[in-house]
Amino acid sequence: MNGDSIAPFLQLGPLGSALAPATRPRALLIDEIDKSDLDLPGDLLEVLERGEFEITELLRERDQSGVDVRLWESDETCRVEGARVRCEEFPFIVLTSNGEQELSAPFLRRCLRFAMPVPDVKMLQGVVRRWLDVDVADGTPTGMLIAEFVERVNGGERLAVDQLLNAVHLLVGPDAPEGEQRERLAKLLMKNLSGA
Repeated sequence: MNGDSIAPFLQLGPLGSALAPATRPRALLIDEIDKSDLDLPGDLLEVLERGEFEITELLRERDQSGVDVRLWESDETCRVEGARVRCEEFPFIVLTSNGEQELSAPFLRRCLRFAMPVPDVKMLQGVVRRWLDVDVADGTPTGMLIAEFVERVNGGERLAVDQLLNAVHLLVGPDAPEGEQRERLAKLLMKNLSGA
């Protein structure tokens, strides 16, 4: 390879790193794919069906014998032959979606879909208990926050479980604010996401 190669300056992105040759499958999270560029699901489908993609910048190199390219946010490298990244083991990919954009039927056919259940009091009591180790019984301050959260979600408001966890963390306990300050903070923490 000549001294003018750009390979030392290249770094694979998260998808490229997930597809890089490895002895075991890598994992990749694509959060909120429905908010991505409209072409991403189709482009992703094409890359995953082939299990490879080209690095355009390396196609311009005269020497195609192979170069080492850094993986995403790592000092580790992978060997790229002929300007193509080819996976040996397909990655395990988790995609999340809020349903704000319709994804194509061919794309969805290749996915195992799981719809998150609507949270109920018992489920949220378990979540809060495990994450924050606080008393979640009905009638306790935490229990009342959970009940209010479930009532609002069932009423059609869009709230996230992390909002509830933040509210419990900040509004319950010996150092929690009281009175008007508590009310203002609770209103901010539990704001309806569809109106944000």
